[in-house]
Amino acid sequence: MRQMGAFPLLKSMREDQKKKKKREKKKKKKKKKKKKKKKKKKKKKKKSENKNNNNNNNNNNKNNKKNKKKKKKRKEPGHAANPSGLRPPRQEEEEEEEEEEQEQEQEQEKEQEQEQEEEKQAICV
Repeated sequence: MRQMGAFPLLKSMREDQKKKKKREKKKKKKKKKKKKKKKKKKKKKKKSENKNNNNNNNNNNKNNKKNKKKKKKRKEPGHAANPSGLRPPRQEEEEEEEEEEQEQEQEQEKEQEQEQEEEKQAICV
């Protein structure tokens, strides 16, 4: 009887189960693949977003530096500690200025003496 296939119902049930199992396996595989693809896509998107953010940050930093330099150049002299913008003169500069003043005074005195001598000579003649 078995040779003739006495239990065709059981056989078909087994085949159906096999097919069902195969289908489920395929579905599972497909789902897994889809999930993996989605994950990969998400990762790629995140990576490109980070890259863009880094570029933006770098550009912003560069621009900020440039703007600071420009602002520094534009800024009027002086700040809270020294509102007039004039820095206190150094000792060396003071000494140089004094020497220059002394030289100028000496030159003026020489010129005055020469003028007096010329006047005396003019009076004598």
